[in-house]
Amino acid sequence: MLTLVLILFIRTEVAIDAATGIANFRSTYISNTEMDFDWDYDCAVQVMIRGKYSEYPDDIPDQDTTPSDGYLVYYGAATSTSDTTMDFDENVGPIYYKAWGQRADNTWYVSPETGWKESAVLTLLSYVALVLIISVVAFWRNNVMMFMVGVIGWFSLAFYMVNQTFPAGNDYIKYAVATFCIAMTLVMAVQVYLSLKPDTERPLTYAQKKDQNLRRIRELTTKKRRPWYEM
Repeated sequence: MLTLVLILFIRTEVAIDAATGIANFRSTYISNTEMDFDWDYDCAVQVMIRGKYSEYPDDIPDQDTTPSDGYLVYYGAATSTSDTTMDFDENVGPIYYKAWGQRADNTWYVSPETGWKESAVLTLLSYVALVLIISVVAFWRNNVMMFMVGVIGWFSLAFYMVNQTFPAGNDYIKYAVATFCIAMTLVMAVQVYLSLKPDTERPLTYAQKKDQNLRRIRELTTKKRRPWYEM
């Protein structure tokens, strides 16, 4: 019985030591110039958080190496901090973070906690690119389902823009973009309506008109001439 208890204790210690030493690490976006962090301690007594744009800070090779890649966000024994050196207005990101726990003997947990965030600008550009691609494909394929997805996409983008916070004096940007998105929503909605109209009422598409004209030309050029004596 004693042997079993010792085995379980050793296994538990090894499992804890192989972890990060930190629990419940969370990063919260506050603004383009502030990111908040909070965490709990498992076995670590201090924590070091480092940040880096475009990629994660490098891992440390062993427990005796102090993390040094990226820029220092925090080093100490608290359970929360803020990164106010970040600036998505200057660098749209994304920005990546790693948090290493430090033991009482000043060695480090090799495995860190991680987190990342991209700026609202990158999120917006990605979403706009996606909706534009959907719209182009919808017109190219004349697909009613794609037009419906485009309606939802443009309307969602307009709603997103209206609820964004811009620096003082720049609110006109979000309203201009939102107006454009509403206009695109209406365009896509009209295409949905036209696509669902009965065939007798639905106007011919450009491709259909082209095919119709080609058939007429083919008929005229292949039509046999009547002999002069039958005229």
